Amino acid sequence: MDDSRSPSTSASRLKLAALIIGVFIFFNIFPVNRQLRAQPAGLFSTGWAMYHGAGSGVCDVRYYDAPANTDRTYIKRWAVLGFQHPDELPKTLSHLGRRDLRGHHRRLCGAWRKMHDEPRPLYPEVRCTDRPRKDGWEVVLDGHEDVCAKPKSKGRNGKRGIRSSRRKK
Repeated sequence: MDDSRSPSTSASRLKLAALIIGVFIFFNIFPVNRQLRAQPAGLFSTGWAMYHGAGSGVCDVRYYDAPANTDRTYIKRWAVLGFQHPDELPKTLSHLGRRDLRGHHRRLCGAWRKMHDEPRPLYPEVRCTDRPRKDGWEVVLDGHEDVCAKPKSKGRNGKRGIRSSRRKK
């Protein structure tokens, strides 16, 4: 019996086996294991979790033409703002934080009004990652409030719906 295996063939097989073992270890020890397989931190886990720390401060914003729990249509905000594709949005419009929401709502309402030549409602669903939470998201707006509606008039003391209890004598 003649062993026809050359030393280079067995060395390449050994390298392939080492690569396969290395990839297996990478996917089972590092954060990918925790995120993709949703397993708790184990012996070799780093304790990393998505949106806990450096990834916080981001908001996911989706606009609709009708309130939640009704028949409604998703509005592509990038198209309303005049862009052909969402990748064309500048970073200031594509990466929104909680502080940016009110200004973005105003900007989008203005573009939406120009697009339809009349005021029309927009109902956003907004969730943000400001604070480290176990689930990662905090719902800010649930899609029931029209952000393009004009605010109710303020009373004499500057507060909505409350009349001043102090009167001039």
